[in-house]
Amino acid sequence: MKEEGEEKVKVRFLVWGHKGWIGQSFMQLLELSGFEAHGAASRADDVVAVEEEIQKIQPDRVISLIGRTSGGSYLTIDYLEQSGKLMENMRDNLWAPVVLAQICSKYGVHFTYLGTGCIFHYDETVHTMRGKDGFDEAAVPNFFGSSYSTVKGYTDRLMHLLFNSTTLNARIRMPISADDNPKNFITKIANYEKVVNIPNSMTVLPVMLPILMKLSLNKVTGTINLTNPGAISHNEVLELYKRHVDADYTYENFSIEEQNRILLSKRSNNLLDTSRLQQMFPQVDDIHTAVEKICVEMAKNFPRGIVKRRMGTTEKGA
Repeated sequence: MKEEGEEKVKVRFLVWGHKGWIGQSFMQLLELSGFEAHGAASRADDVVAVEEEIQKIQPDRVISLIGRTSGGSYLTIDYLEQSGKLMENMRDNLWAPVVLAQICSKYGVHFTYLGTGCIFHYDETVHTMRGKDGFDEAAVPNFFGSSYSTVKGYTDRLMHLLFNSTTLNARIRMPISADDNPKNFITKIANYEKVVNIPNSMTVLPVMLPILMKLSLNKVTGTINLTNPGAISHNEVLELYKRHVDADYTYENFSIEEQNRILLSKRSNNLLDTSRLQQMFPQVDDIHTAVEKICVEMAKNFPRGIVKRRMGTTEKGA
C-alpha cells in the first residue's frame, strides 16, 4: 500500500479510547510518526457531545479503541456476566461504536473501529480446529458463548450492514505485546497454573498497530481480520516464553470442559482468514515469527520474567 509522505503532517486524528492499553500505544505511534493526534474528551455514547467534538476538532480520521472487557475486580469478560451489566455491555460494545460510525458518516470522516474476532468458534465442517480454512471477513458470527461476544458479534454485523463503505472494521484477537500489562495475552496465560491448548489467531500489536495506522491513512473501508497469519496454540506461546524469557517456567494443561466449569462464560477459539491483510501487506510476520520476536523483546525488558502470581485458572483475552 502507498505510504503517506508529504501529506502526513496535514492529517489530524481524533482517538476515542486513547487512555487504554492499546490506545496509549497507538497515540504514541501517531505522535512518533509526525501526525496531529487528539485524545477525545467526550464519551462515545453521548451523541451530542461526540458531534460537538468532531465539529470542534475537525479531524481527518477518527479511531475507536473503546470497548468493555472488564471491570471492578474482574480482569476478563466474565465481568459482563454479572447481574446488571447488560446495559454497560450494550452501551460500550454496541451503542458507542455505532454512534461514532454514524456521526463520522454524517460528516464524511473516515472511521476506524477496532472490533474483535472473538465472535467465531471452530465448527465440525468447514472451520475445523487445526484445519486451514479460517473465517473470512464476510463470515457471520457463530459464537454466542459469552455476553461480550454476543453483543460484539452484532456490532460487527451492523458495521457490515450500515457502514461498510465509510468505516474500517478491524477485527483483532488476543492482543500481544512485549510489556507485562495484565491485558497482554502472554502475561495473562503465563500467570495461570493451567491453560487450555488450542490453536488460535492472535494479534501482535507492535506489528499490527502500524498497519492499522496505514489502513486509516489510506481510507480503507469494510472489514479486515487484523491478526498475524496462521494460528498458534497456548502451549506454543508458553514454550516460546520459556525458551526466551524464563527457562524455569512451568505450566499445566486442562480441557475446555474443565475450563468451562470454572469460568462464568465460554471462550471463543478460531482461525481467521488473513488473505485480505496479506494482499495489502505481503511481508507481514506470521504469528509464530511475531510471537517469538515479542518473547525476545520481553527477555530484554524483564530479565527475571513476568510471572508475579498464580491464579489457578485460564482466561482468554478478547
